[in-house]
Amino acid sequence: MSYLRDFTTKFMFIPVLSLKHVEEDLRSLETSLTRACRIV
Repeated sequence: MSYLRDFTTKFMFIPVLSLKHVEEDLRSLETSLTRACRIV
C-alpha cells in the first residue's frame, strides 16, 4: 500500500503541462496500437 501512496503523492506534484504531455503520448500510443491492429 505504501507504493500506491508514494505513486499518488508523486502524481499530485506533476505539473499540468506534464499531464497534458502524457495525455498526448497516450493518444499517439493509442493511434499506433490502432494501426498495428489494422495491420494484423
